Amino acid sequence: MAGWDQLNKGDTVVLLTSDRRNPRFTGWVDEISEDGRYLWLIQDNGAGRRLFHRVEGYTTLLDSAG
Repeated sequence: MAGWDQLNKGDTVVLLTSDRRNPRFTGWVDEISEDGRYLWLIQDNGAGRRLFHRVEGYTTLLDSAG
């Protein structure tokens, strides 16, 4: 996915990272900044709401099963 500004509130996504301790985050999009640089994700499994920054290099996949 080219940019988070293409996502919609409620989309289920997988965020992949090179961090071996936390290689992936899954959940649904709660909010996206207008410029697509920031994303609030309601994480699966009760992990809470978390803010992600696009510049941190996440690979973003839209989860069609969600």
